[in-house]
Amino acid sequence: MITWNKACNTNALLQYIKENTADGANLRAFKLYRKGLAVTAVFPPHKEEDAMHLYSLSKSFTSLSVGIARDMGLLDVNEKMMDIFPECIPEEISETLAAMTLGNVLSMQSGHEVCHLDKMRFSENAVKTFLAMPVVYQPGTKFIYSTGGTCVCGAAVEKRSGMKLNDFMEKYLFSKLDIPKPRVLTLADGTHAGGIGIFLPIDHLFRMGMLMKNKGVYNGVRVVSEEWCDMAVQPIADNSCNGTPDWVAGYGYQFWRCEPDGVYRGDGAYGQYCIVMPQEDVVLATNSGTHDMQAILTALWRDLLPGIGAATEENP
Repeated sequence: MITWNKACNTNALLQYIKENTADGANLRAFKLYRKGLAVTAVFPPHKEEDAMHLYSLSKSFTSLSVGIARDMGLLDVNEKMMDIFPECIPEEISETLAAMTLGNVLSMQSGHEVCHLDKMRFSENAVKTFLAMPVVYQPGTKFIYSTGGTCVCGAAVEKRSGMKLNDFMEKYLFSKLDIPKPRVLTLADGTHAGGIGIFLPIDHLFRMGMLMKNKGVYNGVRVVSEEWCDMAVQPIADNSCNGTPDWVAGYGYQFWRCEPDGVYRGDGAYGQYCIVMPQEDVVLATNSGTHDMQAILTALWRDLLPGIGAATEENP
């Protein structure tokens, strides 16, 4: 099903669809917004209301939850992790662990050498396990992608708010976006899997992008501060040794910078994207099942982005 209007040049959009439905790219659904207009496409057998696993795109929702908690005065990115979780720190505290802040963990610069999610997943205390792992690098100096770290950031919201993260999100984020409380995954100790565990349909995912595009406002209601929306998408971490072009452009607070200047995204395995292009007034959400995630973005910059600028009433 395609709901069509003049959001984009027809040929550009069809080329983008062709590129991302061929050769196993498996584009399942997308929603594109441009300057007040929108186009939605869902490809059989998938349905628009299907709740998809966001994988690591869940991280961007956790970032927004941290931002809301910060706006409420519950958390600060400069707080030391050992001050947030004093009951979880090991007996021997290294200088690097003592220096680790919430902002370091949010920007994938905790100082750990690897992601420790596998050890955390079935631990009796996931946060304690995370903090017990060797902090090899000075926090804030080296980008190491860590889903476990994101789960700990979500746990910080739980700790300070006294609410399960999904309940906090439902009250202060999802309900503001007119999103019913979604299915989520948890770790063995009950900690919300904030780095990987949310399921949402394409339209609900898209609303997060609209919230970010509008600097924390949705349908005229302030959900999270403009300051947080700006902070979260800055290139805080240098990830220049991390891989292909759209994975080396910088990393913020659980948002990736993209190769085109000013563009940023939430990003999940197999092509779950929520991309914001502020200069073009564009938001694009995608649900895919591909192993070549760069190909989706490359087709976007090559085929769709020029066509977005070419849309007119005469050439929709």
